[in-house]
Amino acid sequence: MKIQQKPRTSVIQANRTGLIGYSFTLVTAMAEYYLMTGDVQFAKRWSPAIIKMLDWAHSQRDSAELFNITDPALGGDWNYYDPVQFGAVAKFNTLYAYTLQQVPWILEAGNVSTQTYAERLVAFKIAINVNLWSPKLQAYRLSNSVQDTLAQDANALAVLANIPQGNITVSAVLSTMSKELFVPAGSLSFSNTSTSLGFKQSISPYTSGYHLRAAFAARDVASARHLLSTMWASMASPSNANYTGCFWETLSITGGPGLGDGTSMCHAWASTPTGELSRNVLGIQAVSPGFAQWIIAPQTLQLKWANGSHPTPYGSLIVSWAFDRQDNLSLNVTSPVGTNGTVHLPSPMRILNTTIMINQKSVSGSSFKVVGGELFKLTQIASI
Repeated sequence: MKIQQKPRTSVIQANRTGLIGYSFTLVTAMAEYYLMTGDVQFAKRWSPAIIKMLDWAHSQRDSAELFNITDPALGGDWNYYDPVQFGAVAKFNTLYAYTLQQVPWILEAGNVSTQTYAERLVAFKIAINVNLWSPKLQAYRLSNSVQDTLAQDANALAVLANIPQGNITVSAVLSTMSKELFVPAGSLSFSNTSTSLGFKQSISPYTSGYHLRAAFAARDVASARHLLSTMWASMASPSNANYTGCFWETLSITGGPGLGDGTSMCHAWASTPTGELSRNVLGIQAVSPGFAQWIIAPQTLQLKWANGSHPTPYGSLIVSWAFDRQDNLSLNVTSPVGTNGTVHLPSPMRILNTTIMINQKSVSGSSFKVVGGELFKLTQIASI
């Protein structure tokens, strides 16, 4: 669509795109929008288009059961400045798997049976592990034809799609990513071996966004803190010579604008922490569409406090937590009437073997049921 184009009233009559990664990502965005809002009419409107996308992708499998891009014209993606990738490319395969994982809620609301897509996902994960996992790299290789290089987005999406199974572990994937990709200014998008293929040694906030989500999903505090405290902290600092008040499209390996004067210095795709800090540090997550059910499960990341609110169709969910000078926790939740949820103790706690009080009553356990609208005030006190 063109910038400032008026909203369309009908679906575009096309079934091809040169940005296949964005097509999958649009589907996952639709699924997440439905989870956030519970908008059933939206689900019914877009489910037919979603299943067309998924069925087309299924038709593009090769003899190894991998999603295969035979036409290089379909292999464009976020890194338009790098060589086009085609064939059985790991990032497109893991993104397709992630898409299959994310769509059941919206398809069910659109009156589409999800059994076929669930069965495809199970078989597809096996194919990815058999054909794209590299025991040598301890990561998923770039593609079936490039076996000595790993991509940040492919491996982060593998974690998010729960692809690692058996002897292939999430911790191994994230450990390899830290070892091979982390630099003082952030994380490279591709391992060093990719330079011989013509790939830039750059830092992408877009692919680092998937990396951040994967680190939170695996409770990998070290990786999450590295990503947040290097690349994003630098862009957010007014002392940065290139500060704009926005996040950027691409960074160089040393942390400057990665594409020179052509770099977009206010790029929406770079803003992952905006949502992920609410989802993981505040800990607010939807369990059912529209937040009828929710959980609060903060990851403290060695911070002393956090507070904020998250909109829901029922009203705002408001969370604040803090550790005092003795490292005792206080956690307050204000939730909307008509919902219910579960509050989990933050992870990690700073001290253990203490008494947990909720609304001034001693309780046991690490998770607590809450009826929306009721008072929830948790305090931690030293045991006598």
